[in-house]
Amino acid sequence: MVEWFYGKEGQQYGPIDEVTLRARIATGEIGSQDLVWHEGMDSWKP
Repeated sequence: MVEWFYGKEGQQYGPIDEVTLRARIATGEIGSQDLVWHEGMDSWKP
């Protein structure tokens, strides 16, 4: 299972699973200005 992390307002959160990540995006808790990352990605991405 992929563990996701996200950055918001200078803080890092996670690990969370993909279902939780998608739910937080859907509710607006993670927005377009926030960054996400999981192992294997080159860098944090919006």
